[in-house]
Amino acid sequence: MLLKQRIPVLCLAVFVIAQTALLLSYASTKSHHQRAIMLSDPLTRVGLQIHGPTHESNPSGDGAFMPQSCSKSMEYAVMGQHDFEKWSQGDIDAHRKEWQDWVENTLSQPSEPGYEKFMSAVDPILSEFGYYDAATANITEGKSASGHIPLRRDRGVVVTVAERLPSAWLSTQVDFLRSYGCNLPIEVWAYEQEITAEIVQTITKLSTRQAPVFYRVVQDSRHLYRVTEERGYYIKLAAVANSAFREILYLDSDVIPFKTPEFLFDSPEFKRYGSIFWVDYWKMHPYNPAWRLFGLECVDEWEQESGMMVIDRKRAWIAIRLAAWFWRDRETTKWHQNFLLGDKDFFRLSWRATNTPAFFVPHWLTPAGLYLPLSDQFCGITMVQHDLDGNVSLLTSTS
Repeated sequence: MLLKQRIPVLCLAVFVIAQTALLLSYASTKSHHQRAIMLSDPLTRVGLQIHGPTHESNPSGDGAFMPQSCSKSMEYAVMGQHDFEKWSQGDIDAHRKEWQDWVENTLSQPSEPGYEKFMSAVDPILSEFGYYDAATANITEGKSASGHIPLRRDRGVVVTVAERLPSAWLSTQVDFLRSYGCNLPIEVWAYEQEITAEIVQTITKLSTRQAPVFYRVVQDSRHLYRVTEERGYYIKLAAVANSAFREILYLDSDVIPFKTPEFLFDSPEFKRYGSIFWVDYWKMHPYNPAWRLFGLECVDEWEQESGMMVIDRKRAWIAIRLAAWFWRDRETTKWHQNFLLGDKDFFRLSWRATNTPAFFVPHWLTPAGLYLPLSDQFCGITMVQHDLDGNVSLLTSTS
C-alpha cells in the first residue's frame, strides 16, 4: 500500500528532474539580459518563453546582506503602496517598541535560557524516541549501556509535515536524501492531530540505526517555543527553535533534494556567516510596514524562500528567538499577516534586526516544468533552487 501511495510522487519527482535537464538546454539559447529580466518578473511565469535554471549571480552582490537603494523594489513587489494604508506609523512604532522591550527586558536577562541551557533541556524529550543517550550523543553507531541508539546533535535535517501532503511526500524526500549517501538524522515535525498511524508507520520504516528518522509534536508543552495552535505557519518556527540539532538543514515537506546537501555545512559561506538562505520571486515594497516594524532601512533585495534554510542555531539564537516571538500566538500574527504574507521573511528580517549574519545563495530562483513546443507554452510546476556554485540543488513542487 505504501509503495502504491509513493508511485505518483516518485513519478512527479522523476518528471521534474527530466524536465529540468531539458529546460537547462533550452535556457542556454537565450541571452543573459533577456533571461535575467524574465526570471526576475513573477508576473511573466505563466506562458514563459524563458525558463530553466540560470547561473548568473543575483544582483544583491556576493550573497551577503548588502544595503542598497530601494527604488527598484517596487517593480517586483507583490503588494503596492495602497495595500499598506491601514497601518499607521504610530501603531507600527508601538509594535516595534514591544519586541525591542522584550529583547531588552527578557531575552537579555541572565535568567533567560541561552542556547546551551536550552539544548540540555531537550535531552529528556529525545530520550523518549529510543535514539538518544545524553552521555554519548555524538556517537553515530552502536548502542549505549542504556540501550538507546546515540543520536548526533551537531547537525541534522529538520522537516515539517503538511496536512495537505500525503506521507508519500515524506518518503520520497527521505529516499532521495538517503540515495545520495546522506545519513544525517532527520527530525520530522507535525501538529499532534497530523501524527496519524500512517505517518508513524512511514517514519518507522524510513528509520535505521545508522540514519535515524524520528518525529516530534509541535504542541509539546516542554518546548521553549510553545505552540498551542493546531495548524498554520507556526510549525516552521517551532521546528527551527526547538530542534535537537545545532546545525540544521530545514526543508519543507514538498522540497526534493537534487544532490546531497551535506556539503553546505562545510562550505566557506556557512562557516563564515552561520546561515544560508535562498531567494524568492518577489521583492518587498519600500512602503511595506515590515521595514519600520523591524527598525530597518529598506533594502533592495529579493524576499526569502524559507522552504530551505541552513542555520547554525547557536550563532543565530537571538534571531531565532525574535522570529519565534512574532509567531507566539494567533493574536500576534493576525496583526502582521496581511503585509508579510506568511512566515518566510521573518527569518530574513529577524536576522537583520539582530545583526545576525546570513548568506543568500546568489543565483536566481527558476521555474521548471513542461515546455510544449507546438503551442510554445510553458507549464511551471516546480521552483528550482541552486547550490553555491549555481548548480541545480533543490526542487519545490508548486503543483
